Amino acid sequence: GTSGMRCSRVVRHVVCLLTPCAQVTEQSALARVLQLTTQPLPTPWPQQLAWLHAGHCMLGEKRDKDRSGKKKQGASVKVSQAMSVGFDLAPYQTLMDQAVSHYQQELGNIRSGRANPGLLEPIEVAGRPLREFGTVTARGPHLLCVTVFDLAELTAVAKAIQDSPLKLQARVEGKEVQVPMARQSLEQTASFKKLVAQEAEKARTSVRAARRKAMEVARKADISEDEEKRLEKLVQQLTDKHITSVDQLRAAKDKDLDTH
Repeated sequence: GTSGMRCSRVVRHVVCLLTPCAQVTEQSALARVLQLTTQPLPTPWPQQLAWLHAGHCMLGEKRDKDRSGKKKQGASVKVSQAMSVGFDLAPYQTLMDQAVSHYQQELGNIRSGRANPGLLEPIEVAGRPLREFGTVTARGPHLLCVTVFDLAELTAVAKAIQDSPLKLQARVEGKEVQVPMARQSLEQTASFKKLVAQEAEKARTSVRAARRKAMEVARKADISEDEEKRLEKLVQQLTDKHITSVDQLRAAKDKDLDTH
């Protein structure tokens, strides 16, 4: 009777309480809560209610911390279980990222109508990169010059540039090879787009190779059939994402070539 009425009064006043009590230790708050449940509520009562509110908050915080700790513990167990499978997707994702990044760099070298030294970078002379034969510089907006290290290679360098998919004109002038960059023709545009497509296919091939390596490792790992299927789906999603990136880069470059 009397105890029930006292508890009801406490509950009603706690609902109305707005200002929590500061600088209250857990031990003193809990002790005060016990005292409030065994003694008549004094007048004035707000200070007592503050103690009760503080104790309630501390109990709630302690409960939340316990729950959080259990969740973190559960999460760490899942992570350790995933690591125990012996399969890490990160290296293969890095390979796919590198394939897309390399393709993007190659597209940057294909600049129609503008003298950019990077344009000649993919060209090979007798199976070796052009940079091993000389340095390429831009001399004005419409002229590239190749300063050859060995003068005996001048003709070979010029021929390699002319025979490349870029279909550029190259001529030997003194100790260098000059490559004029005129406004691109329809034929040159087609050549550039063909080169863009070739580089895109190389990028896709690299992405698929990374996928193949990932699945080979996954199949050898000590995992269940369901886990293997889950990993295969995850790897395929990653592959599709990178293939889409390559296709988008190619489409953007083709559009850029059509506008010059």
